[in-house]
Amino acid sequence: MRTAITVLSFTILTLAPSAAVAQAKPEDTFATRYPSSIVANVRVDLTISDQTGAAPPETKTVSMIVANMAWGKMRASASAFQKGDANREVPVGLNVDARPFISKDGEVRLELTLVYSPFAPGQASAPPQMRPTELNHSATVVLQSGKPLTITQAADPIADRKMIVTVVATILK
Repeated sequence: MRTAITVLSFTILTLAPSAAVAQAKPEDTFATRYPSSIVANVRVDLTISDQTGAAPPETKTVSMIVANMAWGKMRASASAFQKGDANREVPVGLNVDARPFISKDGEVRLELTLVYSPFAPGQASAPPQMRPTELNHSATVVLQSGKPLTITQAADPIADRKMIVTVVATILK
């Protein structure tokens, strides 16, 4: 019995300090996760170059100003009509979500999601069952402020078409 009480006392004394330490931990708040938070805006410029065959590329540009560590979201959509027997409506759109994080060293870590649903050249005469190719890209990249970086090059699985996405994040002071 004496051995059992000694073991129990030892266990309680051993675990009690760790329980007290666990309770004394500071809360996991925004300020503790990002203690060197920098108050600044970041201009995010995203360029999509969409090229079919040897034709000159069509370019779409999205620009937004977003606060450090905040989300910026842009949505643009429309409907185009595909010629043919069915004269069907085809949805087109460009959606961009961006969230920059400025480091102490001045680099920008950018969380980015892009959905690009174009009405591509030549699709006006495409068969009604053919849907336009959509680019859906999500990534986290590290950028030097003001310097462009090509973040994706995608090939159309159906046509001789390629889409190139370049992003620039510039810290605004």
